[in-house]
Amino acid sequence: ISIIGTPASGKSCLLASGLRELRRKGASLGYTLIDAAPSLNTHIHSLEETLFPQDNTSSTAQIGKTDPNDLSAYKEVLVGIGESSVPRPIHYSWRDNVNDSRTIVFHDTAGEAFLHENSITPSIEHLGSANTLIFVLDPFQDPSFRNVISKNDPQLEIFSKSGSARQDLLILETAERIRKLQGKSDFEKIDIPL
Repeated sequence: ISIIGTPASGKSCLLASGLRELRRKGASLGYTLIDAAPSLNTHIHSLEETLFPQDNTSSTAQIGKTDPNDLSAYKEVLVGIGESSVPRPIHYSWRDNVNDSRTIVFHDTAGEAFLHENSITPSIEHLGSANTLIFVLDPFQDPSFRNVISKNDPQLEIFSKSGSARQDLLILETAERIRKLQGKSDFEKIDIPL
């Protein structure tokens, strides 16, 4: 499962909070979701601990942007004659009452890797083999949305510093990259649920 979206759209926050809720609700819904590789999933553990602190403090939690230089989130691999940073896969084991256990792998990639200025790099090659894509749409990155909300909303501060990205172009660019990675023609259908 590949999580895609613009920089600062909330991909890591969605993944960390979503995995936490899936684990918490599993028994009542007839499945279990277990961390299949705790030593490899330290990045997602850290995000969860930041977002949901054990001491029950009521302060606002904020996580930083995914950093390709953070070795808990990324790893260096040899590609051709040099090294490249790729996101560490996040492994969970899923078991329900009907199916055998299976491993689900999530990819949390820095949003900058999806922008149209960047070519296909090893950090997004997981798109070509994904069975599911989750696109994180951030309304705060749409200038028309920001114009109709309160000017003193704390989330607006992020975009006054970093600007916003065209989310419509990102999804089109992602589709084009998937077609290239899968060897498809420009208008051939992509059979990956979004």
